Amino acid sequence: MIRIRNAGMFTMFALLSAMLLREAAAGIPPSVWDPEGSGSWADRTRWKDGNVPQAGSQVRASPNVPIYANDDDAGILAVIKEVVLEGSGSRLVVTNEYDLMLPFQIWGEGALEKFGGGTLQYDVGSV
Repeated sequence: MIRIRNAGMFTMFALLSAMLLREAAAGIPPSVWDPEGSGSWADRTRWKDGNVPQAGSQVRASPNVPIYANDDDAGILAVIKEVVLEGSGSRLVVTNEYDLMLPFQIWGEGALEKFGGGTLQYDVGSV
């Protein structure tokens, strides 16, 4: 049996590499959250290079960067494929007053935070 030290980091690298290759093959560039932007997810200023998420998109947060979403972003949240939270300081912060379903997978070392009175259902459970 071969044991690999830091298997967690190796596994994370392998998963991220596979996801990036899959995105490149699909022709859909990843949407990288811009912490300097303002507005909703549909606003091009929220995204580096103006790549607004579309059906099948991968959304990425750089290390130590929070991504904010609310009820107004439900249309885009319903069609993206996955969110990658790079680094333990990154997080997806959802504030919702209505029931909201996140049908995508969340990857990485970051956290999911929920605020507001509505329920939030996601791939692993609900908050």
